[in-house]
Amino acid sequence: MKKIKILLLAVFISFGFANPQELLFQQNIPNGWKFKEYFPRALYLIQDIPGPEILTAHPSRRLLVMNKDYKIVADFVLEDNWWFGGFLGENILLYYGDETGTYAVKLMDLRGKEIYNLNNGDEGLFLEQALMGGDFALIPDRENMDSGKILIFDGKRGVQRFKLEIKDSSGSLKTPHAFNLIGEGYFLLGMGATLTLKNYSETHKGLKTLWQIQNIGGNIRQLRSLNQNLIAVGYDFEDVDRQVYMAGVAIVNWRTGKILFDKKATRRGNKESPLFRCLRNLSLWLEEDGTLILMEGDRGIALPGIARNKNTGWDEKSVRKVKLAPPKEEILSSIIDGGKVELRGKTVIKDFGFYIRVEKRKLIYE
Repeated sequence: MKKIKILLLAVFISFGFANPQELLFQQNIPNGWKFKEYFPRALYLIQDIPGPEILTAHPSRRLLVMNKDYKIVADFVLEDNWWFGGFLGENILLYYGDETGTYAVKLMDLRGKEIYNLNNGDEGLFLEQALMGGDFALIPDRENMDSGKILIFDGKRGVQRFKLEIKDSSGSLKTPHAFNLIGEGYFLLGMGATLTLKNYSETHKGLKTLWQIQNIGGNIRQLRSLNQNLIAVGYDFEDVDRQVYMAGVAIVNWRTGKILFDKKATRRGNKESPLFRCLRNLSLWLEEDGTLILMEGDRGIALPGIARNKNTGWDEKSVRKVKLAPPKEEILSSIIDGGKVELRGKTVIKDFGFYIRVEKRKLIYE
């Protein structure tokens, strides 16, 4: 019966009913398992326990790991409370934790051999991998930021490289408003409106400040890497008396400290200016040709890179409107029990129970 369903799926696609989205990969789900979660190059599965037994059972979790061509290269049944943390070269980071924090990290090869197991005690910190190199950090909760300590580890060896503790004038620990681990000896720190690049390399005693922007335009609340050179800095400011909330985004070349792009939007009472939610949520990305995309929902604007160079800025005079292609109605779900479609921005996840497709929605220029 399962083979018949797969053949039906192939027939529908071959006769032109395929969605206009770009197919990233498709994967059969093994018997006795069902799809739980998708990560880039990894799938979580959960044991399929029928009927009322699920109320008392403790279903196992399974991790399918893919290479860059989306071929399965590793298949693990995970121990309780161990989760996929990302890739470190050809190896896999797993972490032990829950909503209160990460309490252990281990590195495994694709055959399941443990390289190291790092016990973090009960620090209640959360795993963040570096943009470059093999380091990772355990950082406070981004929302609550309830601890002032940040630990940076050499991911290849599993040893601590640096402990960051910021103290106020009374000696109490302060927590940075934003932190981004660049790796290879560098990290970005956001404190108030100040953005600083620091070097934690072993060649320096303590921290070395390489550059600093004293006032980015508001209180820094988020840092996100756009590529190997550019960082999006989300900041805001609230005037309670005037009921005005400002959200802004600056794009900074982290190597030089140069601001290449800066845009603000406001909310006055219930009225929002264009792109307010985009800037508030850092809903932006770079296309392969360096075009900067700013999106609100399924619509937004595109700014071409100056001289097609993705690291020198964007031409705001040549802005164009764009939209994400609407997902075509899923005609196959009606013939497959349990078929469902989930949208995650540009990503479309189609779960047919025995089969999963992950697609990328195309960007349309208007």
